[in-house]
Amino acid sequence: MPPQDDSSGTEVGCTHLYGRGWGTTACMVNARLKDKLAEGQAAMVIAPFASSAGLVELLGHLGFDGVFLDCEHGPAGWKDVEDMARAADLTG
Repeated sequence: MPPQDDSSGTEVGCTHLYGRGWGTTACMVNARLKDKLAEGQAAMVIAPFASSAGLVELLGHLGFDGVFLDCEHGPAGWKDVEDMARAADLTG
């Protein structure tokens, strides 16, 4: 489902990414973490110990609001990050 426009013409749920030559918009269909933070609520975020899309999917089903994908301190590559982000998006 594509993001809806609000009255100002801005896509709701979209984040504009700038820096390092980026200039794109990333649209989050399910923004549970972003919504909780905007409402001042506590959110559960976890940094998994492994680069695994299956683990990220499981964490989403367990009710975590966000997953920290760390590529600096582990073996995750671009393909791993893509798969983990897709799993996170699918499970909310």
